[in-house]
Amino acid sequence: MSPASETLLDKRTRWREDPVAFCVEVLGVDGIWPGMVEMLEAVRDHKETAVAGCHDSTKTFTAACLALWWVSCFYPAKVITTAPGGRQVSGVLWTVIRELYNNARIPIGGVMAPKAPEWYLDESCFMLGFSTKEDAGSAGATRFQGFKSPNLLVILDEAVAIEAGIWMALSGIATKDHCRVVAMANPTDPASEFAKCWRKTSGWHTINISAFDTPNLLAGEIVHPYTPTPAHIERVRGKYGEGSPAWDARVLGRFPSTTVDTLISLADISAACQRDPVGGELSIGVDVARFGDDLTTIYVVRGDEVIFVEEYQGRDTVFTAGRTIEVAREHDLEQYRAHMISVDDTGLGGGVTDHLRACGWSINPENFGSKAKDEETYANRRSELWAGMRDWLRDVAALSGLTQDQRRNLEADLPGTKYEYRPDSRIILEPKKSMKKRLGHSPDHGDALALALAWRSSPPAISIEPEVSVGARDRRWGFGLRGAR
Repeated sequence: MSPASETLLDKRTRWREDPVAFCVEVLGVDGIWPGMVEMLEAVRDHKETAVAGCHDSTKTFTAACLALWWVSCFYPAKVITTAPGGRQVSGVLWTVIRELYNNARIPIGGVMAPKAPEWYLDESCFMLGFSTKEDAGSAGATRFQGFKSPNLLVILDEAVAIEAGIWMALSGIATKDHCRVVAMANPTDPASEFAKCWRKTSGWHTINISAFDTPNLLAGEIVHPYTPTPAHIERVRGKYGEGSPAWDARVLGRFPSTTVDTLISLADISAACQRDPVGGELSIGVDVARFGDDLTTIYVVRGDEVIFVEEYQGRDTVFTAGRTIEVAREHDLEQYRAHMISVDDTGLGGGVTDHLRACGWSINPENFGSKAKDEETYANRRSELWAGMRDWLRDVAALSGLTQDQRRNLEADLPGTKYEYRPDSRIILEPKKSMKKRLGHSPDHGDALALALAWRSSPPAISIEPEVSVGARDRRWGFGLRGAR
């Protein structure tokens, strides 16, 4: 039978066995490359598929194609998509689903909600997306239990940050022979539930996609608009270095090894980037540089989120003091609360703190080499500040609003940080000069963020007490460090 003489039923029968043909003929997808073919056919053939891919390996786009293929070719059929945060659900995957649906060469039918992550044909055939936030793992798992269908497809986007309870719930819903689960993510956390899919006894079919297997890298030129470019790989190599956690996860598409001497993991940052912020106390950190290739960096933090980042080179201490005051005023931090501004007082930073005080701004000067507040645990103040930043990232931070460049700056500075225990059992962070030599750049963004969080390990004498209990305040503002508890 020629394609021209096929009825729609004939075509659907063929498309069930050939999801690639569906993507081309129905969705009008151009530039399908072997990695996409492997993902599409794996979901067709395997009950559970896990895809660990490099950055820009078309994982989310392929997931959107799979969702529409499923409800178009099977009946009854349901598709459930989930991700750790609402932005990942509505703002990423469902944006692609909606665009493919609206631009399909052959109308798919049904009703697509204009904004909500929902598509509906009837009560037996629909697609639905919802988030499974970390603080609602058990509730999210319960929500999964209500979906049953002989043809069920579950898509886990950003699966590396999805809680264990959700993974357990999957075993209770995908019970029919023609039910499928596909989990996909950048492989940033080797201790995650997602990483367990690669165990030999897991039963999951696994796929790893390296940037070097994508079209542009294989061709040595731009032949595909949405996959990594040679220039991008060189930028990552220059910024993170080969063998770094970011290189392994974002270029090679494999889980990095987590060494015992790494203070902050790439997974800590990735998890924080899945959380949605609720706000809180405003604070500012300023890491001071003057000349050379180091950066003066300013971070503004509001409770659990970073709301402003600025960097520049080659300006004197008077400029930096003036700019710090401008940034404070732009974010409505009044002069009487200048103690919430922490400035690196080491070396040239002392000139900035002097100028600020001369202008009537009594900021908090931090000397990285000085004694820690918790002398029994940390060898110096910088070690203590970075440990506090680590705890904030793990327990409090909600960085879903970071721009791509801001996230990359933190990924370049933080996961490469090493520490060791002194003979007296105190923790000491790798010296900044050693970090610069090993990483190829100074961790100015990391230091500025640590400074913005400095008040949490040393609450100022003047403060605005939130109208909550002491216990709730500690959880909200993050007083104390893991090492000091």
